[in-house]
Formats: sequence, structure tokens, C-alpha cells
Amino acid sequence: MKTVKLQIVGMSCQHCVAAVRRAFDGIDGIMDLIVDIGRAEFKITEEFDLGPVIEAIEDQGYSVVNIERNSG
Repeated sequence: MKTVKLQIVGMSCQHCVAAVRRAFDGIDGIMDLIVDIGRAEFKITEEFDLGPVIEAIEDQGYSVVNIERNSG
């Protein structure tokens, strides 16, 4: 299991948080999702592809500017 932290630019309110949270709907393999203004944190399996997550966030009008992955 890996923990992923995304820094997201363009979020400024709870509406933005809700939009980013909706971006994760329908993406299988994400556990323990936390979304706050400017960031998202979640757990994934080792072989998980982040491409669809980043694309879904960008489709909502926000930009992922930093990705941090930690094992454990």
C-alpha cells in the first residue's frame, strides 16, 4: 500500500473541495481519501496508475503541481 499526496492549485473554497472529491468518484482502488483546500491524500495499491486521477482533477479545472508517494 502507498500513500499519495497531491498538491492541487486553484482550490479556494469548500465548493472546490467538493468538485475535487467528485473527481475521484468512479475511480476504483482509492482508499482513505482526504480532500482539503489545495491538497488530496489517499492510499493506493502498488500498481495503481495515477493518470486517470490527475486527468479527472484537471477536468474539474484544477492543476496537480506536486505528487508525493510514500510506502506504508
